[in-house]
Amino acid sequence: MSDHHPLRDRGRVPGIGLLQAIPSHRASLWRGWATWFVAAVFVSVIGPNLLMHERVSLNDGYRALRWIANLPADRPLVVLVGSSHTQHGIDHELLEAELARRGVNVHVGILAFGGMAPIEQHFYLRSYRALGLKVPDAVLFEVAPTWAFNPVWPIWQNRHSPRMVEMMDWRSTAEALRWTFSIGRADWALDILGLAARDYLGFSVLSARVPFAQVPPQDPTYPLAGQRPSFTQEAYESAKAGPAGPQGAWNELQLSRQQSERMARTAEETGSRLVGFYVVPFVGVRDADQARLCPEHRFCLVPDDALMEELDRYELWYDASHVQAEGRRRFTIWFAGRIADQLRRALPSVPGGR
Repeated sequence: MSDHHPLRDRGRVPGIGLLQAIPSHRASLWRGWATWFVAAVFVSVIGPNLLMHERVSLNDGYRALRWIANLPADRPLVVLVGSSHTQHGIDHELLEAELARRGVNVHVGILAFGGMAPIEQHFYLRSYRALGLKVPDAVLFEVAPTWAFNPVWPIWQNRHSPRMVEMMDWRSTAEALRWTFSIGRADWALDILGLAARDYLGFSVLSARVPFAQVPPQDPTYPLAGQRPSFTQEAYESAKAGPAGPQGAWNELQLSRQQSERMARTAEETGSRLVGFYVVPFVGVRDADQARLCPEHRFCLVPDDALMEELDRYELWYDASHVQAEGRRRFTIWFAGRIADQLRRALPSVPGGR
């Protein structure tokens, strides 16, 4: 009789071979899953981003950049960066003519469109540099109380739009998150991160993208006519009686200045010789304290009493924060008179410059 017992010979215990194979089987599964994960990341993230490298969207920002890129290179270039207040409030052709009349011959490009708050302005300024466009000799940034204390609001409001996805790179994400937590809107953070994820996951390629050279140029500026239906004479008088000066907590004011300073440094890193700021006129705002909205130690142009007296007519305004055609003409002429000396001093290639 054999003295073999199945429990004495572990090598011959039924099922033991299967148990010993389990760890290696699990390792194979993990290797398989890891391979699939890497492939999925490449297909959904790296692939689309490589495919879209050096291709841009056909949106307002890149159309405006293309228009600026097409300006002749025979004179110094001055670029104004802003929102609808600049888009509808400054006539670049009249500004060029008024500056030329004062002996300052430059081309003026405007990078501004509706709802373009400072975070988005900064994105397109970085895009300007990344695209290798002609270095602007001067960059002047709009400062508007509308956006100064909450530049993340238009991003959150338009969080479902491709436009917000396309500008949410890591720098925009960091700036937006800094604001959301500082102004007590942490509930917006997931939406901001969602925009960044959609950008880096390549979802922005769902919109039409072309090489920048194929983007049709578009001058973003045009005058407004008449008044907004809700902006009645009574609304105008009420706005005139409103509080003067920038409204907002000191912490928000500091954040606004820091954001502006980051943008100014980007312009300087691009090679611009003059970087400054200008506050746009609002109905009822006559306080020179508006200069507080600008970063310290930077050139800042603020509407003075003479300008506000000249704009003190209902028919010159489209609403409380946008001038219409005649108001635009008056503001542009005033603007040219105030900026001419700054350009002469900063730009040696401008007639009269040092």
